[in-house]
Amino acid sequence: MKVLLLLLLTAAFTRAEESLRSLEVVVSSLSRDALFVEAGSAEGLRPGDRVLYTDPKGEVHELELLFVASRRSSVSRPEDLAIRQGDSLVILLPAERFREEESAPADSLSEALSVREDTPAATDSRQDSARPGPAVKGYLAFEVDRQSREGQQEDPLETSLKGRLEAERLAGLPLELRTRFRLRRRSDEDTRWTSRVPLFELAAASRDASWRLGLGRLSSAAGGFSGLRLDLPRGNQDWRFWGGVGNHADNDRPDSERRTLGAEWRLRRTLGEQSRLQGSLGLHGWYTPDRTEEELLRQTLFWNQGDRRARTSLRQSLELQAHREDKPQGEGSLSLKRLDLRLQRSQGSLEGWLGWRTLRRAIVENLPESLDSLLVWQESGESSLGIAWRMPGRHRLSAEAAWPRDQDGRTGARSLRFHASSGRLPLQLRLRAQLRLTTSDQLDNRLVSVYLERGIGPLGTLSLQQGWYVLERAGTKADSRWLRLGVRREFRRGLFLVLDAERSIADGRSDADRLRLEAGWRFR
Repeated sequence: MKVLLLLLLTAAFTRAEESLRSLEVVVSSLSRDALFVEAGSAEGLRPGDRVLYTDPKGEVHELELLFVASRRSSVSRPEDLAIRQGDSLVILLPAERFREEESAPADSLSEALSVREDTPAATDSRQDSARPGPAVKGYLAFEVDRQSREGQQEDPLETSLKGRLEAERLAGLPLELRTRFRLRRRSDEDTRWTSRVPLFELAAASRDASWRLGLGRLSSAAGGFSGLRLDLPRGNQDWRFWGGVGNHADNDRPDSERRTLGAEWRLRRTLGEQSRLQGSLGLHGWYTPDRTEEELLRQTLFWNQGDRRARTSLRQSLELQAHREDKPQGEGSLSLKRLDLRLQRSQGSLEGWLGWRTLRRAIVENLPESLDSLLVWQESGESSLGIAWRMPGRHRLSAEAAWPRDQDGRTGARSLRFHASSGRLPLQLRLRAQLRLTTSDQLDNRLVSVYLERGIGPLGTLSLQQGWYVLERAGTKADSRWLRLGVRREFRRGLFLVLDAERSIADGRSDADRLRLEAGWRFR
């Protein structure tokens, strides 16, 4: 009742104005500090845009666009979320950034990956609407997060000071500055402010944009490092080189610091009037004197054929990992770390896809203090077959059958997933709902999640989520339910406020509450 009352009061004091548009993208690569997607300013993205991620339990988490290039962008990566390459993200954009004739929303993955940078009219409209902003862009915010659990003696209170700053010129010089930081303090720990090493980049570029040199605490697709990075765009090709001292993305302990070197080549090419090809090839290396050497070869390929009415696309990515112990016997290994294949076909309002994935990821297990932490490799994979129906009025239904392989000890598992979304409901509500059923010889689990959202103002949302999760394994049963209310509102002059309230119940008896309040100032 209290949640419903708060929902009605908030809706009464706000006015729904121009709705947001959604753009679905996938995580192409990631580092310790950021996620990377193959979309940028050509798709209308700008730094500071909101990004939504739905975890396997159906919980929706809000991320943020950090840096935006013409065809690639980086997204904030929270430390407590296990986001992987290939996961889907939804970027919310004000509808005012799009031309009026682009009335159909980008609900499907194929539309999100459509060719926009090759459309001169779209590029010209963005340039005409661009206004010179202040010298420094970004935001500063203060966050308070309190979690309470039944039977817990003290409720931990976490306070954070975080921000992102970006400047195209520094002290009147043609130098670019980019930084992102977060300082934390918990009530049940030392009163000192603690933080991971923040991102900090100072860069210079040529007037004709033929090169760009950055130095500082940087991020790459394979981890963070302190050093140099050189970008060399050459028409439809991009070259990138970097080197310094950093950590591996799978192991960011302080004692894991190693020298890192890397190079990456990216290609974009238009094949005919309705065909596009993109690809990349990168080599990332980590080297510890007198200990180990490790290289990671990353390769991606995306082919798209067709127009908005009918389209066929193929996405493929590969990672090979070479590891060598610096010992007299010269022990070494070469293994497949990740392979993704996805074939997708859309015809009118119907869309179908086939997918196959194998993944080898590292899990850090904590051992007694007498021993160091241990990296354990977990093998997993999945084959999937899906279909989606996009209806008029911004409604979409999809169903997918999947066959997981050796994930959490499961063999012969089967999974069914159903998703429904609608952008036009009474009271200007937007809906996202999902149902997931997974069965195997070892376990059964069910997940139901319903997410409602209403726009409040041009850059505000009010959301309500209800979810249930049931897990049955070896004769035991565990269930959890949660209810979450979220309010986000941006006011004039860049002031914004975020409020998240959550109540969860595990096994019908263990209650937990969480309240997060964030207030800050965004300057553009």
